[in-house]
Amino acid sequence: MRIVDLTHSLENNMLIYAEPNRPNIKKVSTVEENGYQETFLSMFSHNGTHIDSTKHMNARGKTLDLLEVDNFVGKAVLIELENKQTIELEYLKEYKDKIYSCDFIIFKSGWDKYWGELKCLVQL
Repeated sequence: MRIVDLTHSLENNMLIYAEPNRPNIKKVSTVEENGYQETFLSMFSHNGTHIDSTKHMNARGKTLDLLEVDNFVGKAVLIELENKQTIELEYLKEYKDKIYSCDFIIFKSGWDKYWGELKCLVQL
């Protein structure tokens, strides 16, 4: 099985869903100056590459720490959404057989091209 890592590095200027959710990543100390490296990190759970747990939308759902690591590896189907504003059921029906034969659906929205450009998707 081929394994593909889809994560991006955490950065202060990474794409965010909405203000004021901008991360704050700051080097506090370095090995050269202090004998150890320390980084201050403050961010919302929906910043950057992430997985929504069932707890995100279901009060009885599980948090990610309660799931075995095997739950995060499997066969995926990639569905292109780059020119779509919404995901319509009729569009997904075109992928029905592939969806039923995989463990994950990866929606390629095209927003990755803005990584590092200090944008937000929604103004609250």
